[in-house]
Amino acid sequence: MPLPTYTHPRAGQVWIKIDPRDDLTGLPRAYLKNPEEHVPEINSNSGKIEAWGINEQDPSDDGLPPALMRQMMTQGYYMSRECPEKQFIKLLMDRKIKALAERGEGDRAKRDYILKITMPKIANKKGEEFIWRRIKVSGSTKLAVLQDKIIQPAMGWCRNYHGYLFTDRADGAMFGPKDAGHIDMMHLYLNGHDYIPDTKYTLANVLPEEGSALGYCYDLGDHFMHEITVEKILPADEYTGKVELLDGRGACPPEDGCGNHTYQPLLEKIYAGDKDTIKEIARSSNYRDDPRAKNWASWKFDPEAFDVEEARKRIEVALQSKASVPSGAKKFVVPVGGGPVDETLEGPPKRGTRRVINPGDFGYMTETVADRPDRRGTALCDNCGKPEGLKRCSGCGQIWYCGKECQRARWKSHKPLCGK
Repeated sequence: MPLPTYTHPRAGQVWIKIDPRDDLTGLPRAYLKNPEEHVPEINSNSGKIEAWGINEQDPSDDGLPPALMRQMMTQGYYMSRECPEKQFIKLLMDRKIKALAERGEGDRAKRDYILKITMPKIANKKGEEFIWRRIKVSGSTKLAVLQDKIIQPAMGWCRNYHGYLFTDRADGAMFGPKDAGHIDMMHLYLNGHDYIPDTKYTLANVLPEEGSALGYCYDLGDHFMHEITVEKILPADEYTGKVELLDGRGACPPEDGCGNHTYQPLLEKIYAGDKDTIKEIARSSNYRDDPRAKNWASWKFDPEAFDVEEARKRIEVALQSKASVPSGAKKFVVPVGGGPVDETLEGPPKRGTRRVINPGDFGYMTETVADRPDRRGTALCDNCGKPEGLKRCSGCGQIWYCGKECQRARWKSHKPLCGK
């Protein structure tokens, strides 16, 4: 059935509802075309297909993004309905969801993927892009779980601290966290406007062949950009489903460091041994708990170093924990007058969750964490990370195992917590 159309005094026939007062300033013409005939465009800056394959206009002379200027000018027109951009993106989302359903997972769901994760445009003195990780993971791993329990600890980021988006390099379709409460998600209108929740889709569904790729943007304010490429899909008869960090190189950049484009010039100061820069890194959220960073004056931070065993330990800890709660993402709270955090500001935690409050340098870090077990559809084996054939521990009912072998391997450390 054809999509319904509407008439706008300036644009003529369109497939979205545009307020007649909207003069379309700052709106890329792609939004005025038939979404069923949309052809993704390559972004001239990255050389890749970015957010939904729609190239937003370059910043104006005063440096403001046209999308920001447009939002300021038109927000009063769209108080009772979604803006034209989101309307159009939702039609593209429907088209993508239908395509994913038609593609399915095939036999890839029970095949292991070798993924290489790189951070582009961050180079060492030799001009080499040096930050990368290589992992092995089951094709049936959900994107949300991949991000939370594998990519984040493998790279060295803080789990559930910032928002993120995956971009399918084949067509620009975007996936992200359901019910996200990360503070930087306020910038979504500058990052594709909307996305498909990533809790339903697996690697096998989204990345169908070797060479397929996803863009991964961590922190929608600072833009730490990663590329995730399928290097190999292993034969079905070699399938284990286990999560393995195979190798890597390069230290993770500091959180809140303003993205790849700003970390590159920061490297020059790091190589020069600038103490103020080292101090700044030592105080960042993903390094402040590192014992070596406590005495930052004598800390030798090597941006090209990577401890694969430390990273494997982080992944192990993540696998043995509950999934992050995106709606209760980490955030800094500075109480008025320096008093205690008033939980009534955010309301009581939802059933099956609780709020964790930790003191910081100037206030508190709060996060909502899960008390309930992970749901079957997004759970991983507590020991090896396999996503299929899972059964919950019969003692506590809180964690999942893919078989008796993994349960026995974890029993010594799990027994004190189990209550069996």
